[in-house]
Amino acid sequence: MSQFVSQLQVFLAKAEARDKSGRFAQYGARIVVGLIAYLLEHKYVVDRDTIKDLQTWQTKARNVMSMISDARRTHRWGKEVATVSKLKDLFLKIQKDWSEILNFVSKVILVSFFIRDHIAYILIFSQ
Repeated sequence: MSQFVSQLQVFLAKAEARDKSGRFAQYGARIVVGLIAYLLEHKYVVDRDTIKDLQTWQTKARNVMSMISDARRTHRWGKEVATVSKLKDLFLKIQKDWSEILNFVSKVILVSFFIRDHIAYILIFSQ
């Protein structure tokens, strides 16, 4: 096995790395959707066959973007547990050193985001 493949295996073994790779692919698809929309909106393409092909690619890229987004949301479940467990220690640090308050607030906001994201995800699939 080549060194690249073994390094790729080590990289993808981490959940954060898989999430970052998914984000890269998701935003890549978003770029494709936006570029095609720009080309069609400003009439840079006039050939009907090319327009139809671009619209097909735009639909496919939008589907890929949506599927990766859902997958990334699914993999975020339970991610807040590690952050919540650190909140008590951070709160105690604030009482000794007020410079830690921004760190504490950022962790509270992160946990709030995860919880809100879980609720929104459940609401989407409960309809």
